[in-house]
Amino acid sequence: GDDFEFDNVCYVSHGRRREVTIVYLGSDDPDDPKQQRFYLEPLFPDTAERDVQVIDWEFEAAQMPKPENGVQLVMLSEQPRGDQIAGLREYLNSGGMIIFVPAGPEECGALYELAGVTPVDAAEADVDDYVMLTGVDFDHPVLSPFVDPRFSDFTKLPFWKHRRIDLSSLPASRVLARFDDGDPAIAEVPVGPGRVVLFAAGWRREDSQLAVWSKFVPLMNGLLDYGSGQMQQRAQFTVGENVPLASLTAETDTPFELRQPDGSTLEVESGAEFVAEPEEPGIYVLTGTAESAREEVRFAVNLAASESRTDPLEDELLEAAGVKLARKNAEASNTSAAERERQLQN
Repeated sequence: GDDFEFDNVCYVSHGRRREVTIVYLGSDDPDDPKQQRFYLEPLFPDTAERDVQVIDWEFEAAQMPKPENGVQLVMLSEQPRGDQIAGLREYLNSGGMIIFVPAGPEECGALYELAGVTPVDAAEADVDDYVMLTGVDFDHPVLSPFVDPRFSDFTKLPFWKHRRIDLSSLPASRVLARFDDGDPAIAEVPVGPGRVVLFAAGWRREDSQLAVWSKFVPLMNGLLDYGSGQMQQRAQFTVGENVPLASLTAETDTPFELRQPDGSTLEVESGAEFVAEPEEPGIYVLTGTAESAREEVRFAVNLAASESRTDPLEDELLEAAGVKLARKNAEASNTSAAERERQLQN
């Protein structure tokens, strides 16, 4: 539908579809499930909010494809040619984002070329069985939706191979996650107004189980939104929380009408800081009433995550809070045990 949720994260729908173009540069066979290219369409499906087009950039072509609606993301898996490097730098200088997933150590030099620094030799890590993710930066906008303790466990994803990449010549880089051997696993490297997001291991079957990891699809779509400037459309609202108007629309200087899940409506004055303090979960619809801003925004409100935590408290916690608990003496307990044993024998 127009509104959907993942792990208590709400996505705002603006009632209009946007065109999304992803360019892939690599020699993978798109029909081979062992290769990365095979998973692009399933990773970025069409939704009620967007139409996604994936374009393969051939190694023989110097010019990067530039459809009329623009390119929101470039996926790079192999070493591009010199003239292609120039095209990618131009793309980064326009504020674009590249997800770079080198297939091997020899491809890693492209990261330094894109950043305009002297390349540093990379190597294939010597992995004993497998490594896992650790040190996840939940303060990053793409990873913050996973900060809830129910979803923050990244240790169930094995990596059998990964590239060992030295980021010391890129001081502005930000490591978003590490392997448990200390090597960077995911890193963001600013290049001018753009950025390169590096994955030191890919989702080929020989590398890892990324392709079947439950967090992979929301992670990659979060990166797509982050790179295309749509990150602000994602919001997590709970019952009783103030909903900032600026988190839903840029048209904050016009009046709106808010339709609540029960069908009732509220007037939102021009210049209001907050939309409402929702009192019940459900889908809310914010509609501009001015002719110049007839935008419709739909967003979801959930119960607080704590509402679903119903594990019984330990006796010690209840007693520390001043709750008096009945205690059975040992004799009564033994009598009850004997009675239960007698009933079982009967």
